[in-house]
Amino acid sequence: NIRYLSTAQQLMAANNRPFENNSFIVLAPGTYNLPGPLDGAAGSSGCTILGLGKVVISCRVSHAAWVRQGSLTLINMQLVGSCSGAAVCVSP
Repeated sequence: NIRYLSTAQQLMAANNRPFENNSFIVLAPGTYNLPGPLDGAAGSSGCTILGLGKVVISCRVSHAAWVRQGSLTLINMQLVGSCSGAAVCVSP
């Protein structure tokens, strides 16, 4: 299942669903200011997110991505975390 997204709201909505339904996401060029981090824990099969052109994922309150279980593959994008959190966190 491939989804083409172009807004932060669409990305967060896809992130909040089980990734079995969103196994491959393509992002349009742009900056995605997220209210919370992308999460690899939403499904056992994981997710791949591909950025087309210049894609920036940022989160002012936390990490841009926080993988606690499952897998999250990010391709061709810049990740920006908050001043108190790293851009990416991986924890068991």
